[in-house]
Amino acid sequence: MCRLWFQEFLIQSKKHYSTELESVDFKTRSEEVRIDVNNWVQQHTPGNITEVVDEDDLNELTRLVLFTATHFRGSWIKDFSWSETYDAQFWLKKNDSKAVKMMKQEEDFACTFIEEANCKILEMPYSGEEVSMLIFLPAEIEDDTTGLEKLEKELTYKKFVAWTHPGKMQTCYIDVRLPRFTLEETYDLNTVLSSMSMVDVFDHTKCDFSGMSGHKDLVLSKVIHKAFVKVHEKATEATFEAIGGCELQSGKIRRGNLRYFIADHPSSSSSDITPP
Repeated sequence: MCRLWFQEFLIQSKKHYSTELESVDFKTRSEEVRIDVNNWVQQHTPGNITEVVDEDDLNELTRLVLFTATHFRGSWIKDFSWSETYDAQFWLKKNDSKAVKMMKQEEDFACTFIEEANCKILEMPYSGEEVSMLIFLPAEIEDDTTGLEKLEKELTYKKFVAWTHPGKMQTCYIDVRLPRFTLEETYDLNTVLSSMSMVDVFDHTKCDFSGMSGHKDLVLSKVIHKAFVKVHEKATEATFEAIGGCELQSGKIRRGNLRYFIADHPSSSSSDITPP
């Protein structure tokens, strides 16, 4: 370990990330290492994510695996009543639906309507009111799409900040219908990061990890992100696992559009943290 990794890199890793590198044998025991990594992930994500490293992710050329895990469980500041949950149809497209358990509550929530994106935005705070869920719901399913396509084209970071600014949201008494759901997705971020101009790290002729090791042949081979989100009557539970291997404009509020917030078709959500 010490011959491959600079001591200063090990010191800084411990200082800034409270972590230490563990020496393992990728050449002859890669399968055991894979199992150990997945066990660590399972323990640090309360069993929500059981496997993030596949059998072909590690081999004799692997030199380093970096992984982090984040688990969040937020209890709604205003619970949905289990007795109010009912069977409903969730429309994937105009002519395609599936049965879901629809949660229901009538309460005061911050909300707005964005005309240019034809979508409603609802803010549902968690206990403590430091973190909340923001739900972007297209007003309707347009043509054969879900409505999210138009929203995704319109949404930028600048618009997100503008659309969800406290000054643009208004507290309204709303009948909220939200499906109980669980989502689990795995993303290969190589293409995504490359599209964001993070290119050289994946190119062995250009990458430079000289701050970590004296070896010049290290290259970032894969970046994986795995997410687990569970929303039910009492809380939202979200777990995120990342692993890397070396080898909006303001809109007008229209009360008529905000009296009901019925998420019976695809929507987009995000967590928002209120500064202290």
